[in-house]
Amino acid sequence: MKAERLREIIKALMSSRFYFDLDIRERHCLVVHVLSMMEAKRAA
Repeated sequence: MKAERLREIIKALMSSRFYFDLDIRERHCLVVHVLSMMEAKRAA
């Protein structure tokens, strides 16, 4: 289930040019941040 959400996040981010302007560490932090926001929203 988490993998499905992760795939959705990455697919959405890759459709943005902004995503490719980031280095790999920034991309990772962004994906982790979005995933944690989704988890928090789901738990609420």
